[in-house]
Amino acid sequence: MVKSPALSPDDDDDDDGQPTGGGQSPAPFAGGNGQSPANHPRANTIYSTKMCCKQPDGTIVLAWKDKEESVAPAELECWKPIEEIPEANLPAIDEVPIPPVVVLDLETTDLDPAKGRIIAAGLAFFVEGKEVEAKIIKHKDEAEIVTEVFDYLRETANGVGEFILTGYNIADFDLPFLIQRARRLKVACPFRFIKDDDGEIKRFRVAATEGTLKGDPLCYPAIACDLPIFVVDALHLVCKWDYTNKVLRNYDLKNVADYFGVSVAGRPILSPEEIRNAFHNDPATFDAYLLADLRETFAVFAKLVPPYLGVAALTNLPIDKVVTRSTAWIWQEIIQRHYDEIPNADEKRKYQGGLVVSREGLWFPCLKIDVASLYPTIMLAYRVHSRKDYQQVALQWLKALTKQRLELKAKAKAGDENAQILQEAMKVLINSLYGFYGTGGYAFNDMDAAAKVTEVGRKVLTLMISAVEDAGGLVVEADTDGVIVCYKDADPQVIFNAVASAIPQPFKFEVEWQDAVVFVSGDKNYIVMDAQGNILATKGSVWRGRDKEAYLTEAIPTFLRLWATQGEDVAKAYAKQVLEEIQSGKGWNWVVRSHKVGKGDKFLFDAGFKVGEVATYAYKSKKARAISRSPAEGYDVDFYAKAFKEAIQKVVEIIAQEGDGQNGFGL
Repeated sequence: MVKSPALSPDDDDDDDGQPTGGGQSPAPFAGGNGQSPANHPRANTIYSTKMCCKQPDGTIVLAWKDKEESVAPAELECWKPIEEIPEANLPAIDEVPIPPVVVLDLETTDLDPAKGRIIAAGLAFFVEGKEVEAKIIKHKDEAEIVTEVFDYLRETANGVGEFILTGYNIADFDLPFLIQRARRLKVACPFRFIKDDDGEIKRFRVAATEGTLKGDPLCYPAIACDLPIFVVDALHLVCKWDYTNKVLRNYDLKNVADYFGVSVAGRPILSPEEIRNAFHNDPATFDAYLLADLRETFAVFAKLVPPYLGVAALTNLPIDKVVTRSTAWIWQEIIQRHYDEIPNADEKRKYQGGLVVSREGLWFPCLKIDVASLYPTIMLAYRVHSRKDYQQVALQWLKALTKQRLELKAKAKAGDENAQILQEAMKVLINSLYGFYGTGGYAFNDMDAAAKVTEVGRKVLTLMISAVEDAGGLVVEADTDGVIVCYKDADPQVIFNAVASAIPQPFKFEVEWQDAVVFVSGDKNYIVMDAQGNILATKGSVWRGRDKEAYLTEAIPTFLRLWATQGEDVAKAYAKQVLEEIQSGKGWNWVVRSHKVGKGDKFLFDAGFKVGEVATYAYKSKKARAISRSPAEGYDVDFYAKAFKEAIQKVVEIIAQEGDGQNGFGL
């Protein structure tokens, strides 16, 4: 199942699931204390070091490694009822219809419009998500192709009014190519570049796309249009989706369509040279190729655009800007409508973020308790808002969005797909308000407000940790809005009730999972498995990543799974088997990596790769920075064998820690 895309997330706060809150009676836990996995000689070792202690005056103090936090008695009792905040009058949106859409795709003889020409143009028209027409324009005279494309767009606008124009990289290729060819051919063009005072074409960045197609954010030339057209690039949608999900390795249309399950069955797959050859010698194949591109582009667009359409409808902002701008821009637009004078933006400054603590080790049984919508609840209950937004517009919107989202979540759970899309879109807006306050360059930002949100968040988490420890649990990881608790020799229901009693009433929380095995290797780095050893979650960059080798991302979790479920001897036998495969020279699949080439990867330039290209390789000689591209070329056996042994040794050392203040109910 494909997750809905995030717009431009500024905060990781989440609130999925059914929350229960302070003073409520939580549902009974399944599984009780759980049973320890097989063959753990240290399963009964208990180390009682606590993170929190209570001072004589009742102040709770957390002190762990370099982290310190304190909460005075009743310090967080200054909240106010959320229902007293007026609600913004938002439109009631039950569905997200896709407006009329035209898909455009050019086939050219060269990527440079100064050197190449347009040999064909594909156009497809969709209404209510269904194809109405698809056509291919081919003429010997290039000017006729360009003219017919523009005429088609004008006729569509005359017929339906506003519509979306999309394509795959249309903003940075197809439209600029059309504009420049039209100028050379002296064809009247409804599009034009927007230039700065020096006559240079302006370029806009696409928010939340850095590290996807390339290291820097995507950007595109600023283009104005005389027609009621909103340009929404399908490639922008893909990169924004993957900015959050981080799963795609290639961003070409064919691979993306295949990933999302929208590929045209039996479609031709052609290289640029084969496309030109088919154009001249096999028109049927050429046409089938171009038509498939049009349909796959629309299918990808239709899969990813609905949340943005929902935000555009809620905010009455143009869809093209909702897609390309950040959620901070959206909040700025929402607030500034209510003020005649626009204040100066606060300068960006650093402030303390959320509380993060960890206790290294391999732990069982564990559960995770999350605070639902921590930062939005803080802003609502404690009336945290920009001092420049004295009408509290943002809080009114936040309350209304939260109310609508809860209603939509109920419909989504009943199977309403539109409701699911809308509630995900609202979730992004809700969770990004805090980030807006801490973002530089926006008139209604407020660094003090952002700092206040994280301060209260740290104190709420401190109360949770203290309550868990008082109930006999051991906190093995805590991060901003949730805690992972090892509850061997403790009743999870008692822990849950203790947390419910400790935190202020406005906050609600939920158990994300329980009866799990958790390996913690540092702050924000852990692997979660169920009691059978299935991986439930991996957090952090140590043991996962698109550009990491399988000996880290696959062998290490498997090693931990075996240790937790079958014991130390079985796990070490598995590690020995992997090591022998690497040492034999037949372990290519363990050592190969895929990496997007950056500007600093000189050794990959020397090997013939270009910036932005995905290089799949292993080191043939790590010392010489020489690479191999296939198993036949071999790899640096000594380097990879040493790296794998060091990784395993690090894991074993973490598991084996005892009596040093780092491990409690270690396995």
